[in-house]
Amino acid sequence: MRSDFDLVDVSILTDKIIFDIRYATYRNFFKRRFYIDERCLLRYGTAKKLIKANEYLLKLGFKLKVWDAYRPLSVQRIMWEAVKNEDYIAPPWRGSIHNRGAAVDVTLVDINNKEVEMPSDFDDFSERASINYT
Repeated sequence: MRSDFDLVDVSILTDKIIFDIRYATYRNFFKRRFYIDERCLLRYGTAKKLIKANEYLLKLGFKLKVWDAYRPLSVQRIMWEAVKNEDYIAPPWRGSIHNRGAAVDVTLVDINNKEVEMPSDFDDFSERASINYT
């Protein structure tokens, strides 16, 4: 029996979410690979909520695309050294909920897997990516 705190690969639990784990590629702000594979690791409890949200979106003609999920603290340290801006990257001495497997970076896609336009792209460290951006 899984605990809600166990890390799981979400792609094993569902095939209805798109996974484009950008830090497993060079297609990110840092232009480097941080992960050796494109697994989407999350706490089981968080994964269940993500799947439930996606099931709701499917009824509306959309679905989720995941860009990032669990992030090791070693990666957090490298990101912090490059950006050092707490508005976008948590300092490693505090860490983030990404480091705990409870955060996920997502966007919406339509039924044809075309991304829905958002104010910013993934890894945009500008005002448009701010939580307070209107």
